[in-house]
Amino acid sequence: MGVTERKEREKQQRKELILAAGEHLILSKGLENTTMDDIAHECELSKGTLYLYFKNKEEIFLSISVKSMVVLRDLLKSRLIDTLNPVDMIRTIGKCYLEFFQNHKNYFKFMNLLVDHKAFHSNDGTVIRELISLEEEVWGIFVTTLQKGVDYGAFKPGTKPFEVALLLWSASNGIIQLLEHFQMHNEAGDLLKQAAPDKALFISQFESVNYEQLLFQSWEMIFSAICLNQKSES
Repeated sequence: MGVTERKEREKQQRKELILAAGEHLILSKGLENTTMDDIAHECELSKGTLYLYFKNKEEIFLSISVKSMVVLRDLLKSRLIDTLNPVDMIRTIGKCYLEFFQNHKNYFKFMNLLVDHKAFHSNDGTVIRELISLEEEVWGIFVTTLQKGVDYGAFKPGTKPFEVALLLWSASNGIIQLLEHFQMHNEAGDLLKQAAPDKALFISQFESVNYEQLLFQSWEMIFSAICLNQKSES
């Protein structure tokens, strides 16, 4: 390996080190409470070195969000094959989204933190444009597949692919966040039942739900409203 290649590799490794430190701190403290000094200390680099790679913490935040979107996009592209009918392709997208949450929980959280508008105001737009392009690509996979369903006669005429995609995504996000909540708070549920034993049955109802199954049931309910023929070919 030549000097130029070695330096480039070291530069990329340092950049990944900064992003990993930023990921940990932003998720544990929040973007607003994280400073460049914190990130420099976490990754054991000087603050000046950080500024060679990122102009501010918001750019670090957005760069991590770009990585998360790349992972989701690549997962979708690796699983979607043209031999599937449009309905089964949509089901596959749903399975991919759940798998993305299960295997990349931090990236899933960053995607949901993108509502933090302050990060968008603090950058010149380069990383933001990259992020929007990736979101457009991922969203395009979803909407295009739904449009194929309309074109092929799998979905009812008048079905609006963008709105159905939005509905499916919203339902999925809500259920996955419930799944995460109850996975993280099993101990809290036990404490609540001990503190209020008369409410134990009510609390247990939430804990007993199979949220993964509920996720796919919600998709099937939506399919039942738009499909002309719900039979799977896979």
